[in-house]
Amino acid sequence: MKRVKRDPEKFEVIDLFTAMGLKHNYRLYVKEDVDHFIERISSSLKSSQDNPILIYGKRVESLFAHVAGALGQCQFIKQEDSGEAFSSEQNILAPDYKVILNNGQQIFIEVKNCHFPNIKSPYQFNKKYLEKLENYANIHAIPLMFAIYYSRLSKWFLLSKSSLLEQKTRYVTDFVNAMAKNEMSLLGDRTIATEPDLVIELIANDSKAASIDEVGQVNLILKQACNKLCRLACYHVLRIIRIQNTYEIPGFSWYGARQHATQPSPAWPESRESLRGAASTRRYFSGTDRSAGF
Repeated sequence: MKRVKRDPEKFEVIDLFTAMGLKHNYRLYVKEDVDHFIERISSSLKSSQDNPILIYGKRVESLFAHVAGALGQCQFIKQEDSGEAFSSEQNILAPDYKVILNNGQQIFIEVKNCHFPNIKSPYQFNKKYLEKLENYANIHAIPLMFAIYYSRLSKWFLLSKSSLLEQKTRYVTDFVNAMAKNEMSLLGDRTIATEPDLVIELIANDSKAASIDEVGQVNLILKQACNKLCRLACYHVLRIIRIQNTYEIPGFSWYGARQHATQPSPAWPESRESLRGAASTRRYFSGTDRSAGF
């Protein structure tokens, strides 16, 4: 997929002058109007340079087009929210992109960036804002979707409105919900996975002390992970935990050689070498256990 050649310096400057002229009553051949136009453009550009949220948002918006194009299932990608438009319906808002897939399916996509430090934090869409986007999509009879980039984890998610969680005045999603309902596969994205059961075994160092105190706190030193894949997986799990600034990972549980814990561990290591787990109502390790997995 290649970018369609355009000449914005020749044509879009006139379009911008015309658009601003409607508001400021500019005339193309009046020097004072031209000077005022250039002055306002310079001021607007300087203001944008001092607005990191705007700059980063536009970068993510541009990034999406490259990601979608590289995934291989799109035959056409066009920025939708640019240029003049006329409509009898005034409560509308154009989404960022119109995408046509290889199978002919058309989608409007609104791109969002989420830079929240905690993946449990809800990312929100105001209902009135969503209504304007939907009205625009309904006029074209094209479905609307939302591409959210979780920048701290470098993850893209593509969601429909039905995948969002409705609240009183807004719709929300979080990282877990977005991952479960992700539809980036429409654009050609793929996820590599394995069939259960996949176990990562962590071997305790027999030459170091390993004990359980009276409150069920486990203290042990890892000797090795079972293989390179396990070490890599542990490293990335810990990386996600640090990004979250929390040591609680729902859905993960530690278990000993003979009995399984029924709840996830609330405590995780600060380093890759030391591990301090916590027990729930059942201890994760007996006195002779020297392995753990999740």
